[in-house]
Amino acid sequence: MRKTILTIFITAIICIASCAGLYWWYIAPNSASAPQLISQISHSNLTVLSQFNAIGNLEGYVVQSTQNNTQSIIYMDNQQRYLISGTIIAADGTDISAQNEQTYITPKSASLAFNYIANVTYIQQGSSKAAHQAYILFDPNCIYCHRLFEALQPAIQSGILAIRWIPVAFLKESSAGRAYAILSSPNPLAMLLQNETNFNESSEDGGTPPLNSPSLKVQQQLKNNMAFLTETQLTTTPAILYKSQTGIANIIPGLLSQDKLNAMIEGFSVCF
Repeated sequence: MRKTILTIFITAIICIASCAGLYWWYIAPNSASAPQLISQISHSNLTVLSQFNAIGNLEGYVVQSTQNNTQSIIYMDNQQRYLISGTIIAADGTDISAQNEQTYITPKSASLAFNYIANVTYIQQGSSKAAHQAYILFDPNCIYCHRLFEALQPAIQSGILAIRWIPVAFLKESSAGRAYAILSSPNPLAMLLQNETNFNESSEDGGTPPLNSPSLKVQQQLKNNMAFLTETQLTTTPAILYKSQTGIANIIPGLLSQDKLNAMIEGFSVCF
C-alpha cells in the first residue's frame, strides 16, 4: 500500500524526535489492552480516561497523570506497536494535536473552570454591563499576556468588552512578587495598568516592583488562583475563559492574531 503524505510526515517527525519534542516507544507484541499497555509503559503514572479515532492508523487516548492530575493526549497505532507522545502536524501544517486537545480536553476544563471561578481573586477592567465578557489568566512576567492586554484595550475602552484578569505566578521568581504587588494595592487595576504600561519586552519583565512581604490574605488569594490553574488543567498563559452566545464554556490558550481576536470577542457573551 502506498504511504500517504501524512504517514511520511509522521515518520520524518519520529526520525527527528529528539529535536522536535516528539517521543515514541516500540511496544513488543502482546495481548494486553491499550490502557494496560499505557499504564505499563508509564509505570502506572498515566490513567486512560477516554479513547477516540485520531488520524490515519492512530488511536488517540486522553490520559491523566497520577502525580499531578494534568491531562494530555497520546497516540497509539491500531496494531499497538508504537506509542507516540508529542505534536502531530499534517502535511498542510494543521496542528492535529492542538485540534484534538480543543475537542477532547478543553470543553471539560472550561466547564470545570466556571464551577471553580468563584474561588479566584481577579482585577476587573471594564463595565459589568459590557456586552462581551471574559476571564483571563495571566502571569505578570508573561510577554504574550502583555501583548494580549494591549490588543484588548481598544475594545475595553470602547465599552463593549470587560475582562476579569486573574493573576497567577510561575514563569519567573519575580512573578509571585509582582502578583502580590497587584493584589495588595489599594487600587489593583491601577497597579495592573502600571505593570503593563511599563512592561519590559526585551527582558520580559512586568513593570510593577515585586512585593516580597504580602499579607497572609494576599498570599492565600494567589494560592487559590494557582490551585484554580491546577484544578482546571490550564497549563499556559494567557488563557481566555468565556461563554459563547449559546452559553457553552470555552477556553482559548495562548495569543491570537488581532483579526482572530476581534472576531472572537464578538462571540463572548455575558459571564460575570
